[in-house]
Amino acid sequence: MSTQRDQIIREMCLSYRNDYDLKKLPTDPPWVLGLTDQDRLGLWKTMESIYDTEIAPKIQNETTTTRKPKKGHQRKMGQHRRR
Repeated sequence: MSTQRDQIIREMCLSYRNDYDLKKLPTDPPWVLGLTDQDRLGLWKTMESIYDTEIAPKIQNETTTTRKPKKGHQRKMGQHRRR
């Protein structure tokens, strides 16, 4: 079972290399589409690092931050901010 994190990382890999899901043997010529297991793991680790350092903190921050205004800062309908 894959987690949301794994699904996002896989989509990142596919965005970077559209042949990410295609298997390639190390003996295949260079023009053959696909990635070897070693190349696939290397790309996964790179995208995993980007996700963990750049994306996950932003997702966590978005889910923990509430967007409700503080009490006393709510305006009633028709009231405008004074300038």
